[in-house]
Amino acid sequence: MLRSMPLFGKWALAFTAIALVSSILIGGGHTSFTSAATPGTALAFRTSPGAVSIPVGQSLQLGSVDVSTFRQIRVVADERVGSPTNVTIRITITEGNELVGQLDTLTLTPHSEVTRVYAVPGTKLTIFADAFGGSSGSDSVDVLIYGSD
Repeated sequence: MLRSMPLFGKWALAFTAIALVSSILIGGGHTSFTSAATPGTALAFRTSPGAVSIPVGQSLQLGSVDVSTFRQIRVVADERVGSPTNVTIRITITEGNELVGQLDTLTLTPHSEVTRVYAVPGTKLTIFADAFGGSSGSDSVDVLIYGSD
């Protein structure tokens, strides 16, 4: 379909997608969404655009996300080039305010990414990032979670 579309149509389609994503992502810190019961895939969670900075040797809670309306989620995590150390992303099953257990831990090295798909394990997930010690500076990471029904 895109091959037969005139160049102007492709640009209009790209501009519309950028405008939609921009309108969703306006705001600081992490952005968390609660999905409406719509078919397909939805962005359920993302760290702030431009990456989150974590000082070396420290941990940071990136946010929480309601996954109760999804049957499956995809987690996409990356560590930006130029980060001095590895980072572990902890995806924790949460019920109410209680951290119940680890769904998974993802270890990232500078300039790497990991993508994983899970059957929804509960109703809420909390995401943490732990920057390894032994150096100075800050590590930069992005985490996105997509949900599908």
